[in-house]
Amino acid sequence: MAPRAAPARQPAAALPPVTLSEEGGVRHLHLGTPWIQGSMRIDRPTDLVLEYVQRMMAWLLFVESDTVPARRALQLGLGAGALTKFCHRRLGMDTTAVELNPQVVAACRTWFPLPPDGPGLRVVLGDAAHWVRHPDWQGTVDALAVDLYDHDAGAPVLDSAAFYADARGLLKAAIRSEDPVVFLENELLYGQSFEVPVVEDWLVPIGRAKIVRRGRDLTITAFSIMVGRALEAAEKLAALGIEAEVIDLRSLRPLDVETLVESIRRTNRLLSVEEGWPVCGIGAELAALAMEHAFDWLDAPVVRVTGKDVPMPYAANLEKLALVTVPEIVEAVHKVTYR
Repeated sequence: MAPRAAPARQPAAALPPVTLSEEGGVRHLHLGTPWIQGSMRIDRPTDLVLEYVQRMMAWLLFVESDTVPARRALQLGLGAGALTKFCHRRLGMDTTAVELNPQVVAACRTWFPLPPDGPGLRVVLGDAAHWVRHPDWQGTVDALAVDLYDHDAGAPVLDSAAFYADARGLLKAAIRSEDPVVFLENELLYGQSFEVPVVEDWLVPIGRAKIVRRGRDLTITAFSIMVGRALEAAEKLAALGIEAEVIDLRSLRPLDVETLVESIRRTNRLLSVEEGWPVCGIGAELAALAMEHAFDWLDAPVVRVTGKDVPMPYAANLEKLALVTVPEIVEAVHKVTYR
């Protein structure tokens, strides 16, 4: 017997409205913003259109094909119903989808021909955080797909071709390294695509940071998705007459101490931005390095901007409060520059 629907995490009235768009024979679902939450090819409604959704089915490579119809799929977040339809109709799996927003369910039934509930298919209106912990699911799911973007679809602001070129070069360097390398990726960046160098041996040396914006008033260090936030803050600060130098650390261990120190010598101030917690974070290490190697050039204490020191909330509204925002970076810059 399937578990009962868990209570929604917020009232439906507070949820964003569902809107639709069509382009090139593809219908898109939005949640009140231009960001695409799901897509369907109108003439082939059970195809997987979005690349990241296709990648979510990579688990099929690791199972025997004749065992798939006997397996059970659970999707947290309905989107436009692409995964749900694919697992149910194309693969013949017992499929359940959990969706918080009733408007999304209604749109999928009407505009993205999602079949009605019946044998082998259930769409549950509820909170995925509660649902996934229900004891009835423990040990019963063969394929769990998590597609829980908010109405802004995560909205990464790091969207430069230079970033993706660096990512490619670093990944190749990591693969070729004879030492163990941990390559970290922020999943919210997966939806972005840009041209990258086609040079066969394009490599970015491990342990080498990059100055992505020159400035004279302070140094801002960041890595991963926070580089984009730092650059956005730098643009806002420039309008106020504050020129921030932004360093993309690219590699956390080893850290490029030389680039850090040379930048502090020019700007005399350091602001560290990271998405993680403040305790034992990269910002703490950078502050220590600045004291050890650039103390005589600092005109103000090192300031850190980090994620809030709390467990990451599931609720979208609370998650936003826990993450670093551009206004927080701007406020910290005023603090460190006394302006």
